[in-house]
Amino acid sequence: MSNEKRKVINRDNIIEDLNIEKIREKNSLRACDGLDVNMVELESNIDSIYEENITTQKIQASLINTAVTMTSFEESDWAYVAGRLLMMEAEREVFHSRNFFLTVIFFQKL
Repeated sequence: MSNEKRKVINRDNIIEDLNIEKIREKNSLRACDGLDVNMVELESNIDSIYEENITTQKIQASLINTAVTMTSFEESDWAYVAGRLLMMEAEREVFHSRNFFLTVIFFQKL
């Protein structure tokens, strides 16, 4: 399935285009950083779970489940990827429910 005209619903209930690069920047790069895993394997699952107007939360849950199922004795780093993705999801839920924004918090620390 191609990426053209595929839509997702973000946390603010705004419909936007599916952007794999945005998913990579916000999730995959951070979750896979320093680990011996191939993030493309993780992202390739998005095509199989895609449905019209899927929520970004459902995509995140799917990425977490994919990382868990890819965990094996030989590829144990996937467990760390799943844990990082889960922590990032919890962080987003807290920030969103309290109307915090990551950029505001980041700049307050500087």
